Amino acid sequence: MQASATDAASVATTTRAADDWPTLGLAVALRVEGSGVKEARLVVSAATNVPTRLAAAENVLRGATLNAATLARCADAATSDVDRDGFSEAEGDCNDYNNAVY
Repeated sequence: MQASATDAASVATTTRAADDWPTLGLAVALRVEGSGVKEARLVVSAATNVPTRLAAAENVLRGATLNAATLARCADAATSDVDRDGFSEAEGDCNDYNNAVY
């Protein structure tokens, strides 16, 4: 990227079934200055009841250099922002299963 740039993208995946509804949507907007992320906005949809901002994942990216390790931490943080099927942290094993699957 340039010394200072803002980029945004969104992607949706589907099951490619006859009733082809999106199964996951992700919108990302990043402002990069030099080699670091100055600002980040991430929103997940389709897999959630309502579009959900991924604040913990945004915090991981903000101020970080984009590399594989940062993106792995970002993915881990994103799971903490999403309530899947009503599972809560108190449900332990079920939530661990969903984190591994999703």
